Amino acid sequence: MSGNFRKMRHAAKKNDHFWDEIAGSEDQSGAPMELALQMSFYVAGSYLMLKILIVDNERQERSSLAELCEQHGDVQIIGEADSGVAALHAADDLRPDVMLVDVKLPDMSGFDLLSAALWQNDPVGVIVKGGADEAAAASAAGALDYLLKPIDAAHLGRSLERA
Repeated sequence: MSGNFRKMRHAAKKNDHFWDEIAGSEDQSGAPMELALQMSFYVAGSYLMLKILIVDNERQERSSLAELCEQHGDVQIIGEADSGVAALHAADDLRPDVMLVDVKLPDMSGFDLLSAALWQNDPVGVIVKGGADEAAAASAAGALDYLLKPIDAAHLGRSLERA
């Protein structure tokens, strides 16, 4: 996820005047920001919504994770995918801010998906979920965070806050 998005999302959570904080912002090239083009979010009230794509080959796991995510008022599930290839297509079309990815997918590993997603799209935060033995590999691959199964709602919340 871009640094500009994080700055704006955190500013929105701190106060209702976040537009004042970004009004004169420039992107990395030094050009003034075109809000409609530069930001990958929409505003609901005074909070920015974090767009999430859930990737897991098991329907029940996707549903359970969606329910946990929806407990947070500032997230929106924009899509689900049951394989790595489907996730890449969905990410290209939907432009999520965060992908929640299972380590074991039918066509590629979650780590392969992480590498492809970071290469293919604008920076996207990827939170990988799996067993304890894969945590170090997730960190080395550049995952935003790693969640152990079964997913702890509090840990998921902290991960989403960091996104």
